[in-house]
Amino acid sequence: MNSLKLDAAVLDSPDVRLLTAFYQKLLGWQVDFIDEKTCARLSPPEGGTRILIQLNALYQRPVWPEREGLQQQQAHLDIEVKTQEEMQAAVRHALSLGAAMPETQFGRDEKNGTDSWVTLIDPVGHPFCFVIW
Repeated sequence: MNSLKLDAAVLDSPDVRLLTAFYQKLLGWQVDFIDEKTCARLSPPEGGTRILIQLNALYQRPVWPEREGLQQQQAHLDIEVKTQEEMQAAVRHALSLGAAMPETQFGRDEKNGTDSWVTLIDPVGHPFCFVIW
């Protein structure tokens, strides 16, 4: 089925407006629509896969890194950056918007002091990563 195309990644949130504003500012994407009682959609300017933020009043914030017996992440976003400098700038930008950086990181190459990826936590608890592949 070559005609299938991923339309959107959907993130649950207890606060549609908060999470929509975070990803809009982080990515610089357009908000196509927002209804804080149901959902919102963000689109990249060049087109392609979008992000939907969906209200979930029963949402439980995941714990990262995972710990047995606690709510686990079910998915996360990887956001591509091209250089170490771009990654550092993206991390600073995300932190200024309300993201948090967990102490535990798995993408660090201690030999050369660079990161293949950096994991952050969005304002409602979803992990996301800036990645250089």
